[in-house]
Amino acid sequence: MKWSLAAIAVLVASQLVSGWWVPVLALAVWAGGVLLIMLAGRLPGDREGHPRAATPGPTGPVHAAPSPLLVGPASSPSPVPASHSFQPAATPHPAQDGNSWYLPLEVIGIFFNERWPRTDICTTREYFLRGGDRVLLRYAPSCATPAGQFWTCDISGRWRDGSLPRQQVRVSAAGFACIPIPHDGVYEIGVGQGDATGAEHGEIEAWLESDSPDRLGQSNVPLQQSGVTWRCDEAGQWHVEIAHESTALDRAAIPARQQASVAHGAVVLFDPRQLAWDEAGIADPTTDWEAERRHVFRYYLQLSRGDVVAIEYAWRHATFGVPMEDGDGISLTHGELELTQFVRSPTLLSVHTGWSETSEETSRVMMVVCPNDGIFQLDVTLYGPAAWRSRPSPDFLQLRVLGVLLRRPAQVRDFSLTEGWVEDWYRRTVPVPRAALAQRAMDSRMQDTSGAQA
Repeated sequence: MKWSLAAIAVLVASQLVSGWWVPVLALAVWAGGVLLIMLAGRLPGDREGHPRAATPGPTGPVHAAPSPLLVGPASSPSPVPASHSFQPAATPHPAQDGNSWYLPLEVIGIFFNERWPRTDICTTREYFLRGGDRVLLRYAPSCATPAGQFWTCDISGRWRDGSLPRQQVRVSAAGFACIPIPHDGVYEIGVGQGDATGAEHGEIEAWLESDSPDRLGQSNVPLQQSGVTWRCDEAGQWHVEIAHESTALDRAAIPARQQASVAHGAVVLFDPRQLAWDEAGIADPTTDWEAERRHVFRYYLQLSRGDVVAIEYAWRHATFGVPMEDGDGISLTHGELELTQFVRSPTLLSVHTGWSETSEETSRVMMVVCPNDGIFQLDVTLYGPAAWRSRPSPDFLQLRVLGVLLRRPAQVRDFSLTEGWVEDWYRRTVPVPRAALAQRAMDSRMQDTSGAQA
């Protein structure tokens, strides 16, 4: 190639000039040709055919193809010496196009759990997730564990008219395992079992990735449900049967929210200073072992799905935080306020005295949204000496329950209170809806008619 260039250079120079200028010009033409050939080898089109040295990938999440659910890191992590002290990995970086947003869901510790929930899983977490989002899992080893190792987790899901079989996910400390969410629904993430010796294994980080920051502002807590039915036996005794309890639905729960005040348009549904509790100072039959120091005040409300209720309360903090002997040692007096669907769940509100925070009696307003039609029970539970049983609830708590938005105001107290059985476990006051009472009366009339005809 170089000799061909030299011949061409002499030919060009001889045509342009004559005499001693010919060799000088030929050399210049030849040098320019060689330079052009060298530069041509560096053009982008030529570069594709040559191997390149490996370069580190991005530090953000490793995205998988959308079709398979079981995914892992894009490449195997490089081994790390056992003496290497683990440094916490950086938090996820946004994708290069800037279209992804991230929300930390939870950091789940790895430990040994012999009996629950499964032999190969030490703990599980349930989240309500939305189709199109992604769950990111990363393994954060302890200092004594090589960071290059994987940890095994699994994921299963369910949504209306569908299910997702349980599948394993290999989670690495080198990058995120990205799990696409195909449909809205409740998903369960299981963390692999730790060692029975109690060795430190680290933890699993769970993140949520979405293309919309608005979706990250929505609740990821699954809504729980407790179904009940009412039955009256031939002796006229009412029984409450639990159809299912603590079942996670394919809807997200709406958390209670603290408000500065109650809207003027709200109506008072219950105020202990003007209305009596349905049950006052009772011992809860479900906890007979602490009946002497557990005192319950209970009121029932029948609410509709979508109703908005405000609970305004202020604890008498000076009453709580007092040492109390309970036979097994010393405990401290305290109280809690709960709004729960009859009989088990969901719990719409649960607040405690907080006597360890401040002694100032500050009124607070909590706004709750009713997730289902049903009867709900408002409980004030006091843990204190037996003498508390005969004292009125305003000695411990100022309370008002207000209806901010009610779909059916007339049915809030449209039920009957009677003594009945919860399953065959214990006897207590149970609220019986008017519909169940009407059905009972109709069944009685039909039986009477059948008996007369016979």
